[in-house]
Amino acid sequence: MGIAQDLAELHIPQIIVMRQPVPDEVAQLFLKNFLQAFANGKSLYNSVREARQKLEGLEDRYPCASWLPVICQNPAEVPLKWSQFPGAGKPQLDNLLIQLHRLIEEDYTITPNAQAEALEQVQLISEALQIQDKLVDKKQVKVHTRQLRGILAEQPAAALSSEVNQVLAEIYRLFDLN
Repeated sequence: MGIAQDLAELHIPQIIVMRQPVPDEVAQLFLKNFLQAFANGKSLYNSVREARQKLEGLEDRYPCASWLPVICQNPAEVPLKWSQFPGAGKPQLDNLLIQLHRLIEEDYTITPNAQAEALEQVQLISEALQIQDKLVDKKQVKVHTRQLRGILAEQPAAALSSEVNQVLAEIYRLFDLN
């Protein structure tokens, strides 16, 4: 825990430390579960809580393992969110854009022209979301998202519009575009 004091001098908002030395298995399981929760948009506190709960399964071999991780908070600093880290949403974003492209490409209920326009909007959304110098062109993402929704709304039999809206909502959540 002495390192927590040293790190506080670096103005880091929050630090997760172990109360005492832990076996690699405990540390690795905690880190894996913490990162999964945190990268999926859960708060730091909820992510730590979930990861600690998953350590309970190791307590037959490592007593009190779930009580070892603790959060040290610097009250003078604003807590960070996963989405603020450069490139943090990139793998998830790539999967969402692939899913969006596939949904539109595989829907045979929309006209070929509308399909081409919709796929063009997906490409423009993708370009606007490219993370360069930590900036996302949120305005352009919103413009192209509205255009994509408009194209699909004009197709009366488009079966995928609710699925597309779910993917777009996830992109909005990922990049805090509301």
